[in-house]
Amino acid sequence: MFKFIEDYVRHRTIKKYINKLGSYLKKKYGIKEYYTEEEINSFLGKYSLGKKHMAYAYALYMVPEHLDGVLIKINESKSAKIIKQHLAANYATDMMSNTFYTGGNYSSGDSDGGSD
Repeated sequence: MFKFIEDYVRHRTIKKYINKLGSYLKKKYGIKEYYTEEEINSFLGKYSLGKKHMAYAYALYMVPEHLDGVLIKINESKSAKIIKQHLAANYATDMMSNTFYTGGNYSSGDSDGGSD
């Protein structure tokens, strides 16, 4: 039962990141392919969505080369590859239908957009 609730909260939080964070970043910093840790943090500091799932915010919009370092910094146990695979498997339609989403390619699940 608790896993269901935790999964639901994660799902709703990721949807908010796709919709609200993307809009916020675009309006505040302009349209870019990726955003910096500081730019994403400006949203996370302004809106209280909790810290438990913030790795998904970074994975959605951050420069891929810096993502693993940020995940280590926030003590995230999942790798960038695992997080991106989860996003691609569960939220690809949401990301592509959102006009504010400008992030990179999630089809491979790799943090650099390439293959291993």
